[in-house]
Amino acid sequence: MEEIVKNYFKYVNDEKLDELFDLFDPDVDFKSPTLNVKGLENIKPFYFSVPKFYDEHVDDPLEINISGNKAATFIEFTGKTKKGSDVHMFASDWFEIVNGKIKSLHIIFDSAYLSKALAGG
Repeated sequence: MEEIVKNYFKYVNDEKLDELFDLFDPDVDFKSPTLNVKGLENIKPFYFSVPKFYDEHVDDPLEINISGNKAATFIEFTGKTKKGSDVHMFASDWFEIVNGKIKSLHIIFDSAYLSKALAGG
């Protein structure tokens, strides 16, 4: 369980998207402030956008709390946008793991702050 969560962040940070997508159940339920979809193919654009918007990015899971087949993480995100703006924010990811795959992922972050940062403000 913890290994899956740690690999998730490693693959996001290293932009190893094929390995990242292998962690997900094909029918994954995904929710974030900017996307609410079901199915692996529908989440791929979310992850493909990361290298499009950022020259540098690190999702650092400061805490990983596991209970049964669920994990909650507290994350510090730092990055630099393609426009040169620094981004620093905290987020939380909530995972449900079923049969060794991420069955649901709910990501919580300040979308207003992020939109402003990506616009160069």
